[in-house]
Amino acid sequence: MRLLQSTAVVWLSAVALSGAACASSSGNYVWVDSYTPPPPSTDAGTIGVGDMLDIRVLGQDQLSARTPVRSDGFITMPFLNDIEAAGRTTSELSSQVEELLTDYVRSPVVTIGVDKAPPAPVSALGEVSRPGKYDWVPDLGIVDMLALVGGLTEYAHKDRLYVLRGRPDTVRIRFDVRDLMQGEGRGYSFTMLPGDVIVAE
Repeated sequence: MRLLQSTAVVWLSAVALSGAACASSSGNYVWVDSYTPPPPSTDAGTIGVGDMLDIRVLGQDQLSARTPVRSDGFITMPFLNDIEAAGRTTSELSSQVEELLTDYVRSPVVTIGVDKAPPAPVSALGEVSRPGKYDWVPDLGIVDMLALVGGLTEYAHKDRLYVLRGRPDTVRIRFDVRDLMQGEGRGYSFTMLPGDVIVAE
């Protein structure tokens, strides 16, 4: 029994060292058990990238505009050029537009309607059976995502599954598929966010 335990310890140590060596060639990442997810979003009432804004200036059709929020968070309006919109409420933005328009109109009145952009899709790349983009839905877990993509190919490394997340800061989160399949660790309850990308190596 002691010999068997010693052999297991040696084997596990070898696997750990091998994993460490692989990590050095895999770039920067954080294991899911060490990752702190962002707090739930509380900005449902704010303007976001991809939203379409219908900006109406009362009695001034030439100053009104229907414009999308660009990827840099800005919009373009006649005479006013670029204005930052993402992350702001419609009342905040309308107040700024009214202030900017005072150079052209006396006491401007601005109303803003928002057509919210659909959530960004989640994507799957690398050694998955069905790579591509998939619609994001609330409470989409990584295990659900693996089911959507048909699982991993026979060439995939079991401990090199990553989620690339760009908000609020870019991060690369690493998973061990064997832990996921056994329901172990924090990875099993990991929830995908819009725009997340799964990469299987």
